[in-house]
Amino acid sequence: MNNEEHFEISLHTSIIAIVVIGVVVGASYFYNYTGYKDIALENQDLQKQLFDHQTELENIRKEINLLRFESTGKVDELNQKLSQEKVIRESIETQMDKQSLASQKKISSLENRLSLTSLSSDLSSVIKNWEKLIVLIDCDFSLANSYLSYSTSGSGTALAFPNSPIKIVTNKHVLVAPYLYSMNGCVVKVQGSTKEFFVSPEGAEVSANNYDWGILEITDPDENLTKITEVFPNICEQKPSLGDSVIVLGYPDIGSKTTITATEGIVSGFDGDYFITSAKVEQGNSGGAAILSKKNCLLGIPTYASLGEVESLARILDIWTVLTKN
Repeated sequence: MNNEEHFEISLHTSIIAIVVIGVVVGASYFYNYTGYKDIALENQDLQKQLFDHQTELENIRKEINLLRFESTGKVDELNQKLSQEKVIRESIETQMDKQSLASQKKISSLENRLSLTSLSSDLSSVIKNWEKLIVLIDCDFSLANSYLSYSTSGSGTALAFPNSPIKIVTNKHVLVAPYLYSMNGCVVKVQGSTKEFFVSPEGAEVSANNYDWGILEITDPDENLTKITEVFPNICEQKPSLGDSVIVLGYPDIGSKTTITATEGIVSGFDGDYFITSAKVEQGNSGGAAILSKKNCLLGIPTYASLGEVESLARILDIWTVLTKN
């Protein structure tokens, strides 16, 4: 091989090498350019998506703010309505309270009137039921070997004890005179009886235990006295309560001597076997009957503290102190 042939071969080899290198470099450039272009396009897509998201978020924020504004307005409107409703309700309640109070006053007034009417009717019935048993007592006393005399008067209740003569329950002080005076006897006057019943000293009994009760025994009753005492009256089985209504029946000195006088009061307190009462008890009607209104029963024997004086708070001796000690 000569030199020319050798040079020609080398030239061809060089050209081929250059061509190959160019192809490789071009391919590499083209690949890189294409990759960058793809990345750029992807970035643009991402940016667009981000922008779209931001826009959507902004729209959402606007909607939220709008809803907040609208809800605030609705809340204010509702609060205003509630406030108005509260004012109206309070006004209605106030009117209802006033009407209710007025109604209650009317009802209370009517009830009081009915109560007073009923009480008046009841008291009248109670008095009529008991007045026939209430008697007037006049006792006479004298001083031995002297022309001096002494008299007492009072009231009593006629009772027919079982298997016993009719007895008049009264106060001890009606049957007892001052020291050294002796009883001559007592006269008992009964409504409906034309006869006056005389009771000798032997027919009188008084408490030995400082209780203010006494008993007169009627041995010769007439038809009227027998009839009105045929049924033993209702005796109070239980003690009264504070404030219970009480009627006192008798013949007070300041009242009538032909018909009984009724005074009304309440049970104001208790003192041993005595009930304290606001019912007026005066000389004359002591020894009569104290009736417990609500039970229409005989509560006890009214007594007093000072002769001839109206006592502001009198005492009623429990009837059971007589029934159990007689």
